[in-house]
Amino acid sequence: MLNFEQPFRPHTVYGQNSIEQLADYIYGSKIMFVYGSGSIKHNGVYDQVINSLEDKDYIEFGGIGSNPKLSLIREAIKECKLNNVDQIIAVGGGSVIDAAKAIAIGAKSDTDIWDIYTQGHKIDSSIDLLSVVTNVATGSETNDVSVIVNDEINLKRSIKNIHAYPKVAIMDPNLTLSVNEYTTRYGIVDCFSHLLEQFFNNVNNSTIDKQLALYMREVIDLGPKLLNDLKNIELRDSHMYLSYVAYNCDIRNIVGGDFACHGLDYGLASVFNSTHGAGLAILTPNWMEYVANYKPAKIAYFGRLVFDIKEEDDTLAAKLATEELRGWLKSLNAAERYSDINVIIEEKQLLEMIEKSKVSYPLGNYYGLDEKAIREIYEMGN
Repeated sequence: MLNFEQPFRPHTVYGQNSIEQLADYIYGSKIMFVYGSGSIKHNGVYDQVINSLEDKDYIEFGGIGSNPKLSLIREAIKECKLNNVDQIIAVGGGSVIDAAKAIAIGAKSDTDIWDIYTQGHKIDSSIDLLSVVTNVATGSETNDVSVIVNDEINLKRSIKNIHAYPKVAIMDPNLTLSVNEYTTRYGIVDCFSHLLEQFFNNVNNSTIDKQLALYMREVIDLGPKLLNDLKNIELRDSHMYLSYVAYNCDIRNIVGGDFACHGLDYGLASVFNSTHGAGLAILTPNWMEYVANYKPAKIAYFGRLVFDIKEEDDTLAAKLATEELRGWLKSLNAAERYSDINVIIEEKQLLEMIEKSKVSYPLGNYYGLDEKAIREIYEMGN
């Protein structure tokens, strides 16, 4: 295993109707209520939050969309500083919570938030953040990762830092019952991707590998069932829990992971503002097919643990594992090609994607991708 410390984690309030306890965790003297583009105003969640804020001094900051924009985050940071905000409540999916983390960190710093995300500036503190998740996928409600997009230069980047952890997380599966099929589909893909990315680590730890494989098998079983029964609270509950364990960062702190597919999607989303889970659905099996040509052993191991592949030859087993992954994604009706998400990639855009995918270089830890490899994997999605 890697040497690791177990950092602070949110006080997590989990379960049906846990939203009713929200008021118990609102203690700021000046609060900022951060939310998305309006869906919570149609499903009753907004009213529940406002009722919990009764007699509190608060301001609202709405309009956070997918791939949260730096321009809005800077505006919210300015509002926090002007109003001396000392607690933020983020209500929404991963994008809203990621944005709120950036706001919480930026409001306690004199350094521009983009410089913090891209230049490695030290983060000393953050405003206390209470997360209320309404769309599960990223695990942002309980982890220390935040992803934002600089909409001036169209570049997606992230941080992983102890000060990005929320102080409190409320996880009520009832709040996800109104999430539509499209968003649910790619929440399932994102959940699976976090498990897969961590599985492809360079640490020999069969206990963690088998734990990750078990969770992946559960997501594989859950996915089609949930998409066929979106109002099933037990399935929603299972999805919420799996997303929580997939990426609260406990496992990543122990074994790390590859995360090339996330980097590849950073390139795609930076240029096209595409849905994260949809990008992962296209890119992940292509990454696996490519890497299987050079380093098949753990892909074969993945196939044996997750899909019960019996083939003993690693090269053949890795090929079968890739086919099984494609088959499962197809069962979800997930995107297979860029045309499925209305994206046409020409040479100029491809070059931009390659450059913007380089969150590290070579990209990925299990098998480092150079520019040639990145190009070939991108081209497989046409």
